[in-house]
Amino acid sequence: MTSRPALRGTKSNFNLNANVSSITDEGVVNFLKTEFNVRRWIEESLQIRFRGDFYEQLRNGIALCHLANSISHDAVPKIQENTKIEFKLLENLNFFLAALTEEFGIPRHKMFQVSDLYEYGNKVRVVECLLALSQVAEARGYPTVYKTIDPPKTAITMPRGEALTELKYYLAQIKEAKTVKVARKGAVILKTQMALLSGKNVDFAKCEKGFIAFQSLWRGFKARELLKKRKRDCAYRDKITHEIYKTEIDYVANLEICINEYMKPLTDKELLTKEQTKVIFSDIHVIRDFGQKLINQLKPRVENWNHHQKLGDIFFGISESFRVYTGYIQNYNNALEMLEEVKKKEKVGTTLAEMRASPACKTFDVTYFLIMPVQRVPRYSLLLSDLVKHTWTDHPDYKTLVDATERMKAVATFLNEKKREGENTKKFIEIMSSLEKAPPLFERTRKFIKEGVFTTPKKEEVSIFLFTDILVYGRPMHRMKIPIGASPTGPLKVKYKGQMELANTTVGETLSVPLQLTLHSTDNEVAFIVNSEKERLEWYNTLNNAIKEARDKAVDQSPCQRGCSISGSCRATAGHVNRTAAV
Repeated sequence: MTSRPALRGTKSNFNLNANVSSITDEGVVNFLKTEFNVRRWIEESLQIRFRGDFYEQLRNGIALCHLANSISHDAVPKIQENTKIEFKLLENLNFFLAALTEEFGIPRHKMFQVSDLYEYGNKVRVVECLLALSQVAEARGYPTVYKTIDPPKTAITMPRGEALTELKYYLAQIKEAKTVKVARKGAVILKTQMALLSGKNVDFAKCEKGFIAFQSLWRGFKARELLKKRKRDCAYRDKITHEIYKTEIDYVANLEICINEYMKPLTDKELLTKEQTKVIFSDIHVIRDFGQKLINQLKPRVENWNHHQKLGDIFFGISESFRVYTGYIQNYNNALEMLEEVKKKEKVGTTLAEMRASPACKTFDVTYFLIMPVQRVPRYSLLLSDLVKHTWTDHPDYKTLVDATERMKAVATFLNEKKREGENTKKFIEIMSSLEKAPPLFERTRKFIKEGVFTTPKKEEVSIFLFTDILVYGRPMHRMKIPIGASPTGPLKVKYKGQMELANTTVGETLSVPLQLTLHSTDNEVAFIVNSEKERLEWYNTLNNAIKEARDKAVDQSPCQRGCSISGSCRATAGHVNRTAAV
């Protein structure tokens, strides 16, 4: 082992002469125990057993990359396996080290260099780095926890001679991050620094070679760092692009299974009417054809993929066409309800079970296939966002890819809103069918929030329906006796008693009855008692939030939406509050 060159006029960073002599044999044994436990942790994490030298097994980087991905999915974008080509193995180590800093936040003083492992350099730094990774993994809830146990005596071999000296030399270099107080600089040092920064009194002819050498070293370092990052980004782009393409093929294939193995047999055997088929399977044909069109556009790009290939223009061009999903997503809950209804017929239930058992369906129920279009559009948005993250700003596809991602996010938001609108309309229909003698409640801007059945201070039952602008209340007419463990077969009938506009309503509490909430409007009052303190807080907060939003909206409405010429705040004075009887 060659000795480290002395720096003239300086001290060693680690005071090695003193530190090496302070490393005892006990310290060496403790390191060897740590090495054993780190090895054991990796073996348990990957469910493997290393044979022979520990560092030789880690040297190609394959096990380390799999370890990183087991802790955090896709921490390493690409793993070079089944190869002995040196630059590919070095790529594994570089990807692993990049994941340590970018994904796991391992501090620099805990990191090892590629040469420390690949060239059998400083194995102490390798162990220290992996130990730090185990601590980060445990903090993230990784199931395999690093455990400190005493290894069997046969597992510890104390090095001798030069090997022992070398190990102590590396152990002496271990350092922890410390908060270093900056010493006050002397006047001579400060003047020299100011002179260098200003360029005055500097003999550039004398310093020119030093400046050029430093610039060369710095530019080389930055270029190597950029190259490492660019390689990692390229690997991620390749992985994400192929994932988009492969998952689209699998997605369309599953839609084909749903059509050919479920929909067609059910209609051909006349087990479903045309109306039932339309409700359950909706526009699945259209969505399947749209997916196939996307595959045809992606195929030539993926098959001829390179680091400068574009993908954003495809999604940018077809983003608006994703609105074909609107009807399907709005109808999805109705489809599931209709499916449960037709399953009650013995022949339909038996046929569905037979279809599920067929090899083509892979034991998956029809609901497994029906939910796929609902989940697909948000998946596009996530994949494209990940692709943007790993595309450098001067890439020819960057701007288009960003625009396409924003469009896909807008489409996903639009579809989610349409789904909520469909669910809201369905809920209105349910409520209106349960209310007796109620006026029309449905308005385009009115959204359902919450409902519940409670008791009043008079020990009577009251049903509460909370919307974004009104609260409807009524008295349950009857309750069907339901066997234990069974579910009600229909909605509870409620006799409509009245409604209160939230913009003119306040929520009060009664100290004598801790679980009671009282709603006061201009000329009306409703009191009800909840079942628990938790439920009281939930309703109290929900009501106050809804009232605040209703008041803000009422102030903003000018002229009033109800047709008068004065502002929305006119409601209380103009008699817009429904005059209804108390419960």
